[in-house]
Formats: sequence, C-alpha cells, structure tokens
Amino acid sequence: MEISGASTSQSMEVISAKLAKSQQEQDGKAVQELVAAADVPEAAPATRAGLGENINIKV
Repeated sequence: MEISGASTSQSMEVISAKLAKSQQEQDGKAVQELVAAADVPEAAPATRAGLGENINIKV
C-alpha cells in the first residue's frame, strides 16, 4: 500500500490542528482556574464620564 505525500501532509495538518485545539482548551481551563482562585473583587463603576461621552460636535 502506498501513501501519497498529499494525504500524509493533510493527515499531519489535521493532527496538528487537533493538538492545537486541545492545547488551547487546556490553557483556557487553566486561566479560568487562576481567575477563580485570585478572588479579585469586581471593579466599581466609574464615577466620571468615559472618554468621549461629553464631547459636543456642532455641524
């Protein structure tokens, strides 16, 4: 049985994509665990207007 170079290359791309997806999922879970463990209080709302909210444009 002969394996063509194209199908081998495609198979390697699929394997690579699956590994990358798995790594991203693991990284995402780790980040979620770190954020949960940090126990950081939520930020208080800003007391002043945000940038650009008080600009008057006259045409």
